[in-house]
Amino acid sequence: MVRCLAIFLSCACLSWAAPAFADGRIVLLMVEPERRAELAEALAVEVAGRRVELVAVDPPQGETGLARAAAAQTGTRLLGALAAVWVDRAAETGASLVRVVGPDGEHVRHAPLPEPIEQVPPRIFAVVANSLLEELTAPPEGPITVRVQVHVEAPGREVSVSGDVDTGAAGALAEAPAPEAATHEPTPPPPPIVVVTPAQPMPEVTASAVAQPGRDVGDDDEGPLLPREGFFLEGSALFAGISAGGTVGLGYHLSESLRLGASMTAALVFTEGDMAYLPALFLTRIGGDRSWRFDWGVQLGMLFVEHAHTETIGRICIPDDPWCTATTTVDTSNTYVGWVGGVHAGWAFELEDLGLGFRLALNVASVEGGSPIIAPFATGFVELPL
Repeated sequence: MVRCLAIFLSCACLSWAAPAFADGRIVLLMVEPERRAELAEALAVEVAGRRVELVAVDPPQGETGLARAAAAQTGTRLLGALAAVWVDRAAETGASLVRVVGPDGEHVRHAPLPEPIEQVPPRIFAVVANSLLEELTAPPEGPITVRVQVHVEAPGREVSVSGDVDTGAAGALAEAPAPEAATHEPTPPPPPIVVVTPAQPMPEVTASAVAQPGRDVGDDDEGPLLPREGFFLEGSALFAGISAGGTVGLGYHLSESLRLGASMTAALVFTEGDMAYLPALFLTRIGGDRSWRFDWGVQLGMLFVEHAHTETIGRICIPDDPWCTATTTVDTSNTYVGWVGGVHAGWAFELEDLGLGFRLALNVASVEGGSPIIAPFATGFVELPL
């Protein structure tokens, strides 16, 4: 709200140079300063026949597309503007979208650009923006009247007419008057462009009201609760039928939808009492941008199995030694090395400061060059952003 008040005060100071401010024919162009001049010039050419005033200001601020649309809408209300035009980005694809909003919450339009806004030609941006402005401000279309006249010439032959047709009215329909010749008014010159440059940086606006339900403002109205950048810590409990254990991992967000990390698993094998250790690397594709998400990925690592057992060995005794036995037992432990790799998939639910989830994995493992075996397991995990 503070940002929109700053826009209002800045535009009020320029009212002497913008006579259209008084009759509500303002169009706000809310773009970054780097391309503001060329985009404003191209849009001014496209809207030359509209008799509107272009006012170029900073883009609306907000965490989501809905908040940015509300900020732009607030600016139109404060200035009594006809509409506001700005460039947004789709949450999942990152594509640039041209958005147009009016002062009331029922009129919002958007269209994608063929390239990112940093690369798209100003002419293309202006054509898309002008098309959205036409759609936003066009009056409702009236009903269409259709008149049909049929004339049949069949000398000496019977004419049969089927359907709801009044045969007695043939030829009674008057011809529609010819349309008047359209008069073309000369195209007025492009409107002046008013660039608002505040003396001090405008604070970020906090929108307290948004458009009415059902508005089409994009797919990023609800974002993820946990950050999709930096490092994160993960801990999980593992169960694999004949074994159980735990895993701790450290990962890093390569992007908003891709993670890379390392983990260490320790598990107890119930049948033999062996301990298995699995250091591994994992790569995970994160699902959508909602609180509930579906993840999948791959993992690859080493496998160390520690096998403890008791061996019975023979020994030589001194004759007539009552304390000597021919055999004895020795506790030994062997470590076997192998590899393991596979795929995993699961669901996670994000809270304010942690994530909870369930994951299934299907691995192929081999120890000491032996035959590969299939090793499925399930885990329940907790993740914490760092």
